[in-house]
Amino acid sequence: MMDPQSAASPDLADLECVVVEARRHASGFYETRTRVFYVTRRGEVFLLRAPGAPITVQQLDDLPVCADPVAGSVAIELHRQLATFLDHHAGSTPTSSS
Repeated sequence: MMDPQSAASPDLADLECVVVEARRHASGFYETRTRVFYVTRRGEVFLLRAPGAPITVQQLDDLPVCADPVAGSVAIELHRQLATFLDHHAGSTPTSSS
């Protein structure tokens, strides 16, 4: 068994700290000129459409600053269905960190 006092202390230059400041957003659809996002009732942010990927589901840390809220009625039916699914199931299972 290793003696904790004899163990080498970590080199502080090898440590990295990342701070993410996520803002709280109201649940609903948001868009930029080229992307559509959905914020769940729990505040989780998902990308639903991006250039080259008309349908995608990718969880993000936060919305881009330039994302504007849009009425849910403007969203296509598939995006509304994904939003309903995410509201019921997102956050209920752990996500893998890749």
